[in-house]
Amino acid sequence: MRRRPDHIKGLRFLEVAPGVSLFSPERPSFPLGTGLLVMDDVTVVVDTGAGEALAELARAVHVDLVLNTHFHPDHTRGNRYFDAKVACHRLDAPPLRDLKSFKEYTGFDEVEAEAGVDVPAMVDFRTSRVDLELEDGEVLDFGRTKCRVIHTPGHSPGHVALHFLEADFLFLADIDLTSFGPWYGHRCCDVDAFLESMNRVLEVPARALATGHRGALCERERLVAYRDEIYRRDELLLDMIRERPRDPATLAQEEEPFYPAHPFPVLTRYFERVMVEKHLGRLVRLGLAREEDGVFYAS
Repeated sequence: MRRRPDHIKGLRFLEVAPGVSLFSPERPSFPLGTGLLVMDDVTVVVDTGAGEALAELARAVHVDLVLNTHFHPDHTRGNRYFDAKVACHRLDAPPLRDLKSFKEYTGFDEVEAEAGVDVPAMVDFRTSRVDLELEDGEVLDFGRTKCRVIHTPGHSPGHVALHFLEADFLFLADIDLTSFGPWYGHRCCDVDAFLESMNRVLEVPARALATGHRGALCERERLVAYRDEIYRRDELLLDMIRERPRDPATLAQEEEPFYPAHPFPVLTRYFERVMVEKHLGRLVRLGLAREEDGVFYAS
């Protein structure tokens, strides 16, 4: 098994299993993310959103494979530092390879038309080749380290969690347990699939788990609370349309139910509206709301 470098400026490491380390920026802040370094017969970097420090990691270690848990820039923009094969789930390969697909998946084509801004540049999106397209249940063999791919759609169509079998360690990526989530604010997101994915990973009896934005091990109880936030949002929006039926755009603008601070106004206002639309659609499917001419009423 290969040895991890002792020090990489700008990164901190936490060993989660023999040969498997969680890494994060020394000064973590969004949109910088957490990843994994696997040092085995095959050297692997999982997600490349930790910033420019990854360039030093690429110089210090020969990486054989970059594995992206999904296509979002805060998990893929550092792919360019590594002379390695790139893998992601087949459903997230198109928007990672191609700018036009990226805009279609995210809905940023709509944002650009409305706001006149170059959103891919704003979020520092970089296209990347994809050499290997992953499938649910596939077991990746890195030597003594084996990793099972768990398809966990919702946050993106091809989002995956990774279960390291011998270590019994689960990497949840952007089932991220942060206060910003659960997040499903792109055109391609699916709130019901997100909920099913959280239920699925809750059934994995992992000894330890970590996510793509916290830089530390997390308690399983936090995953339950994170899942239940979707049910809380259901009730919140139901109360709002009981008080006064509204269309999604008006409700999102007047109530700002998810992101009242709007830290990135051009984007978070769009995310707010998309998430409201997806929640109201879910409430209609559950028989808790009805829609008439674009206006939503509580049933």
